[in-house]
Amino acid sequence: MNVTVHSSTNNSIPYQIAIHELGSEAEKAIATGNSGVPLIFKVDSPKLWTPNTPTLYNITVRLGNDLISSYTGFRTISRGVIDGVQRPLLNGKFEFFWSPLDQGFWPDGIYTPPSVEAMRYDLEKLKEVGFNAVRKHIKVEPALYYKAADELGFLIIQDMPSLRPDLPDPNNVCGSIRLEGPDVQQEFNRQLGLLVEQLKSYTSIFAWTIYNEEWGQATDPNQPWPEFELTNLVRSLDPTRLVNAVSGWTDHTAGDFDVGGNPYTYLVPKD
Repeated sequence: MNVTVHSSTNNSIPYQIAIHELGSEAEKAIATGNSGVPLIFKVDSPKLWTPNTPTLYNITVRLGNDLISSYTGFRTISRGVIDGVQRPLLNGKFEFFWSPLDQGFWPDGIYTPPSVEAMRYDLEKLKEVGFNAVRKHIKVEPALYYKAADELGFLIIQDMPSLRPDLPDPNNVCGSIRLEGPDVQQEFNRQLGLLVEQLKSYTSIFAWTIYNEEWGQATDPNQPWPEFELTNLVRSLDPTRLVNAVSGWTDHTAGDFDVGGNPYTYLVPKD
């Protein structure tokens, strides 16, 4: 397990971290480290998180007089050749990700759900009809949404929200939409990094999408394509997941796979 504990000071402070079975105070693993410094320690034979068996473990961190509680799941996301074909892998095995495009609209609140129960109900119903994943389309949900996905066993492709400063586009041509200058691009880059840092601890997220279609993507052949730099940024912040650099339209193959949009999502891993 790889973990970094942060404190409100710039000092390196000793802490203790413990992993527990849900509903148990018995420690499955315990380790000590210093705040601000990455710590790698071993948890023997954990039950792996999958859509069919979404096993989670409690975490407690004791730093000085503070005791913080959270949870985690143990699983790996990777890609590899299975029967001669590149595949997305969950815990080293090919998992077919059956996923609708989830735009997160609500009839009475547009982007705001009426309740936590309503958010969870959507995921429960999707699972009942056979889906095991969603592509969260250019929207960041409240933390309780991702917690529900962790608990229910739902995999999530998380999009970066698009910046489209030139709307409305009278020609409705996605390929003509660009960010307005380097300052706006830098702000997009900054917010992408914040998105990954904010959500990367959720077990359910298995991939990041940087650009939806060509909304804000620079595709001019006379300039560098920013998705290569941004893919490297995402991988530096979170090397444990796959990256979809661009969903549809002009994909320069910076990421791990292609993803097709409305109304269904499909994965085509790169060779």
